[in-house]
Amino acid sequence: MLKFLSAAGAALALSVVAAQPAAAAVTFDGNYAITDLNSTGANGLQVSVSPNPGTLNFTMNDAPSILNNVQLFKIWTTEGSLNADDYNGSTITVNFNFTAPGAGAGQIGGVTQGESSFFGFFQNGVVTWQGDSVIDFGQYGKLNIHLDDAVFNEGSWWSLNDGKRYGDFITADFTLTPGPIGSAVPEPATWAMMITGFGLAGTAIRRRRSIAFAA
Repeated sequence: MLKFLSAAGAALALSVVAAQPAAAAVTFDGNYAITDLNSTGANGLQVSVSPNPGTLNFTMNDAPSILNNVQLFKIWTTEGSLNADDYNGSTITVNFNFTAPGAGAGQIGGVTQGESSFFGFFQNGVVTWQGDSVIDFGQYGKLNIHLDDAVFNEGSWWSLNDGKRYGDFITADFTLTPGPIGSAVPEPATWAMMITGFGLAGTAIRRRRSIAFAA
């Protein structure tokens, strides 16, 4: 009987712990906005982006999880060929603002400029991002945002294929890592069942010890 009580109590406590529901998929809502575009003014490759601002809405599995190649916006130039000043780097910044699963903000900076090879025969624009952004959503985890570099308006014969049609899409990779250990707190009813289970096991152990001493 004592063995049964001990086993039953331990089983009840463990089953309650195991029965804690796994966190559901996490939905992220918000927006992004591109700023600092063409920061060098006329002395640099003139680029356009669309949409700006844009919306963010995606769902990820409970951390850890990864979501790659999420299309954000298109970038392009209307210049027909590269001039000497188009090789100057111009700043571009993407600002992220989330409203769900909680408030959070971050930004990623980069550089746009012209690029050529074979003495300028092949020409294109390029955007290079400098670092990632990490946003802490507490119990939902930390969201790492990485933007992929892009080459746009590739052309030849000392010219660019200008216009939006020949632009390229900027894509993002999202990585969700777990939040602080123990951030999920059991409900009061769950605590009661756990205490009852451990109490049964403890009572059985104490009675077993008492019988052993009496003998």
